[in-house]
Amino acid sequence: MGWGKRVNNNQLEFQDYSMESYNHCIELFDLNCPEFFAPIEKSDYIEFLNQKEDSYFTIHHNSILIGAYGIHITSGRSASQSWTLIHPDYQGSGIGRLIMQRIFSYMEKNDIDDLSLSTSQHTEAFFMKFGARRIDFIKNGWDEGLHRIEMEIDRSKH
Repeated sequence: MGWGKRVNNNQLEFQDYSMESYNHCIELFDLNCPEFFAPIEKSDYIEFLNQKEDSYFTIHHNSILIGAYGIHITSGRSASQSWTLIHPDYQGSGIGRLIMQRIFSYMEKNDIDDLSLSTSQHTEAFFMKFGARRIDFIKNGWDEGLHRIEMEIDRSKH
C-alpha cells in the first residue's frame, strides 16, 4: 500500500450506487485482488451489486470511481459494513477515514450502536484505529493466506 494520490475532499463526490457504476465496481474489485479480496469472492460481489442495495455508495474523484462501501441495518441498533473497496492508487490518501466518518454519521442518524464487519489481516489495523475489536479469527477464512477477521465497533459508549 502506497501513500495514495493527494485528494482534496472537495473534489470527491459520494453517490448512491446505481447500475451505471456496475462495471467500474467490478474493475475496482479486480484491482483489489488478491491482496484484499479473494478471487473466489467475486461471484458474491456480483450478486450483491445485482441486488442494487439502497445503502451501498460509490466515491468519485474527477468523475472516476475510486471507492465503494456499504452499511446495512441488521437489527434494532446494529448494522453491518460491507464491500468496502478503494482504488489502489488512492489507498493511504484518507478515503478510508472519510468512509468511516460517513458510516459513523449514518449510525448516529439511525440510532445504531453496534457495527460489525468482516475483514482480513491486511485491514484489521486500519479498523482498529476507529475502535474496532476482533471478535473472531478464521485462518484462511477467505482463501489460502487470506484470513477472515470478524470485528465489531461499539459506539454506545460515545
